[in-house]
Amino acid sequence: MVEMHKNRESITLSLVFPLAIALVISLAASLYGMRWVQQQNTNQRVFDEAIRGQQLFRSLLDTQAKQLQKRIEILQMDSELQNAFRARDTLRLQSAVSKPGAGSKVAGVAGKVQLFLVDIEKKFVFSAHNTVIAEEVLERQTLRTAARTHMVAHGLELDKGGRLLLHVVVPWVKAGGNKSYVVMSQDISLLVPSLKELLGCEIFITAKKTGIDQKRWEISTDSLHNVGIWNEMEDCVVLARTLPAVPGNLCAELKEGTSHGYVRTIDFKEGTRHFRGGFVALFNPAQQNIGTLVMLQDVTSEVVSLWAMALYLGGVGLAIALLVFLFFYFYISRLDRRLATDQAHLREAIADKDVALSQTSTMLQHDIARREEVERKFTRVCRQNQLILDAIGEGIFGLDLKGNHTFVNPQAARMLGYAPEELVGQPSHALWHHSHRDGTHFPDVECPIYQTLRDGEVHHLEDDFFWRKDGSGFPVAYTSTPIHEDGRLAGAVVSFKNISDKKKVMRDLVASENRYRAIASAAQDAIILMDDHGRIVYWNPAAERIFGYTEKEALGRDLHDLVMPARFALEMNTGMQRFWASGSGDVIGKVLEMTALRKGGSEFPVELTVSSLRQDEGWWAVGIVRDISEREQERAERENLQAQLRHSQKMEAIGTLAGGIAHDFNNILAAIMGYTELALLEAEEGVLRDTLTEVRKASGRAKDLVAHILAFSRQGEMAKTPVNVAPIIKETLKMLRASLPTTIEIKQTMGQDLGKIHADPTQIHQVLMNLCTNAAHAMRETGGVLEVGLVQMRLEDESILGTFALDPGNYLRLTVRDTGQGIEGLILARIFDPFFTTKNRGEGTGLGLSVVHGIVISHGGAIDVQSVPGEGTSFILYFPVLESVSETVAAAVVDAPPTGKERVLLVDDEVALIEMGERILVYLGYQVTSRTSSIEALELFRDQPDNFDLVITDYTMPNMTGGELAKHILAIRPKMPIVLCTGFSEVFTEERALALGIKGYVMKPISIHDLAKICRIVLEQSGE
Repeated sequence: MVEMHKNRESITLSLVFPLAIALVISLAASLYGMRWVQQQNTNQRVFDEAIRGQQLFRSLLDTQAKQLQKRIEILQMDSELQNAFRARDTLRLQSAVSKPGAGSKVAGVAGKVQLFLVDIEKKFVFSAHNTVIAEEVLERQTLRTAARTHMVAHGLELDKGGRLLLHVVVPWVKAGGNKSYVVMSQDISLLVPSLKELLGCEIFITAKKTGIDQKRWEISTDSLHNVGIWNEMEDCVVLARTLPAVPGNLCAELKEGTSHGYVRTIDFKEGTRHFRGGFVALFNPAQQNIGTLVMLQDVTSEVVSLWAMALYLGGVGLAIALLVFLFFYFYISRLDRRLATDQAHLREAIADKDVALSQTSTMLQHDIARREEVERKFTRVCRQNQLILDAIGEGIFGLDLKGNHTFVNPQAARMLGYAPEELVGQPSHALWHHSHRDGTHFPDVECPIYQTLRDGEVHHLEDDFFWRKDGSGFPVAYTSTPIHEDGRLAGAVVSFKNISDKKKVMRDLVASENRYRAIASAAQDAIILMDDHGRIVYWNPAAERIFGYTEKEALGRDLHDLVMPARFALEMNTGMQRFWASGSGDVIGKVLEMTALRKGGSEFPVELTVSSLRQDEGWWAVGIVRDISEREQERAERENLQAQLRHSQKMEAIGTLAGGIAHDFNNILAAIMGYTELALLEAEEGVLRDTLTEVRKASGRAKDLVAHILAFSRQGEMAKTPVNVAPIIKETLKMLRASLPTTIEIKQTMGQDLGKIHADPTQIHQVLMNLCTNAAHAMRETGGVLEVGLVQMRLEDESILGTFALDPGNYLRLTVRDTGQGIEGLILARIFDPFFTTKNRGEGTGLGLSVVHGIVISHGGAIDVQSVPGEGTSFILYFPVLESVSETVAAAVVDAPPTGKERVLLVDDEVALIEMGERILVYLGYQVTSRTSSIEALELFRDQPDNFDLVITDYTMPNMTGGELAKHILAIRPKMPIVLCTGFSEVFTEERALALGIKGYVMKPISIHDLAKICRIVLEQSGE
């Protein structure tokens, strides 16, 4: 036992070692997780402090810019300064600026504030601190912005001497009656002490050397300016700082830079010191990177304390892990000793059992030897019997008195689909004789085989059915013979054979007789068999249905006399003579479409296929005939529908083309109308004003034309009102009379109580002009009568209403009739097609009647045309009459447009429209900020949401549509007044705009009065 105990493997080390590794890994993971969380919190805090620094710096810049703007406004109020600037007297300007009170406003702190006076062309007029060359152009991005927007502008810019200056530019209109600008600049290094005090960290302001002139940097004598030396940093110079030395690793961090408008944190070590902070890229008004604001903190003591805490927590965790390890080590050692004791007891018990098993094994070996001898003798007998059974070709198996198999020869097992051992001992009837051929249950009391087991007689059956293992069956003939042992019935022997082949031959004989008749009777096509004399010998039911003759009426008759029209008899006889001689012909093996006769003599289209059949008597023919009357009708209907579809597609294509042209033309027309109205506001009475007035009238007509094109293309709706058609007819005919030759007589017939229709007067005038012009063109050579009639009638005839898809009711019938040359039938079907015309080149475009058709249909009416070649043409138009009409009085247009002083953000991707819109809105008194990019406009509004009172935006713009821009603006400021301008949009309608929260929706082009009016309406509705 002691030896077994020594050979046993201990489990202590195999369990304790992984446990120790797991504890060490858990402790390390915990310490790493705590350190990672601390690092993430520190990074977030540093990033938040950097963001706060960026916001404080921007706030200081905005505050300083407002102070400089206030100083400029005080200077502008000085009359002495105004007079000196008007006279461009430098000495007087210097005196005015230097007088008590004014000097302090200009000089600022430590001489860091500069003052410049610049004319409208950005040329120097006066500098309060430097001597400048007269007429020198002042290049400042801030000045360009103020000149473009005509508003106050401020921003950071870096000069060649290495100064980062805050420029404030204020437009000055009072000086000399001309526009000019006052520019005041301040070095932002003055803000560094304040920024350090607010943030509690060290501040550096750096700039790249590429934007600074080294000579001008080195000769600078301003002690507050050059706080660093040129070669102190490789790529940058320090403009301002609160530390006497620049950490060396800060230079490497500055090289990486930041993306546009991005704040980045920094974390680095300099010797034993640890620094954290962030820096922000500084940009000029042109969004060019001109410098960097760096915020830096010495966090060495904080980092040391964090590491001390980590070491303390690590020591505590290690002590706890060691205690846990010792506890589990002693517990597992105790379990190991108990396991060793139990294992020794188990081995003793196994040794005792081995002795008993050895004795039992010896006795079993003697018994097995005797049994093997008996089995060898039995095997020899069975082998002889098996050889006999295997040699027999029929299936043979034996049954006991219960019907169970006692033996099965291989042939029987193979036919039944079983292995012989699967059948021995199993009930026979339940396996392969359980059901009749049709699947119904077959009781064993009725089974002839089982009958042998009961009566001991031989039973034979010529046709029965056995079932295989896979569920299939086969017909058999079998004999059941009883087995007697010692004079008693002991079982039975059954021999059987498969008779499937025999029955298949019999079935094939019967099926071959009836197959072709069943197929022919079920066919939907007529199947006709003709002998070598042309007589019908087979006529299937489909032939009876198609031709109307019964089989009795058709059999024995000549096929061609019965079903072929007489006009084909000669040709058919020639072909049949050739067929009977050789069995070939032009129609053999082909599919033909031809005409056949039904009973009664009516003709109908059929599809015929003929095949030859060789018989002892000669050549017979088999014909398959299909009635294709429905197919021909469907083909005609399909061709008609395809023609209608092609016509609809042509109308849709020309509508899309017209809508696209009109949409693009709106932008051009808007610029023409806008600049013309601006010129009219400034022009005095005279030829120029009259000329501009004519241009404005022509623009108005072009605007109406665009509206008509949009109406034609179904992209725009004209303004419809209750209209009295009779005056329009009289006015149109009066105008036409002056332009038509005297050989054409004009007649007009007007009924009583005509009523009004809901229509656009301009479109009705256009319809009448087009029809009358076409009528006059038809009579231009021979003269004639042009008759125009108008009468109210009630349409109730279902045939007329169905033809034009109209509802019953009262209609105005407008008739335009001429006595010209008329229209041919083929041309009459195409007169409403776009671009179709019978006129010579240069006389017409082919769009007239298609426009007329579109206008009439859009008014809920219908149009009909009747023409007789040589006698004339009549166009009849129907318009639904209004049952009741309410009269409205249009409001008079006020000559002077309403004005305002609000701040407007104008957005349009067309530069010409932006410039025109700025001039119009400035003329109306508004303060305008414009953008040609919807994305830039959204960024501006997001930064300054309260600096605007109204947004006017175009809809169709790249990258972001006006609708999307309005949605983002309303998300920032929900009640912001917005006016959306568009030439047309099928997607963004006025209803969608109002539902979104847009206050105004106007169609281009828009006049100054309309723009001024919609601006006031939207602003007053918003209440802001």
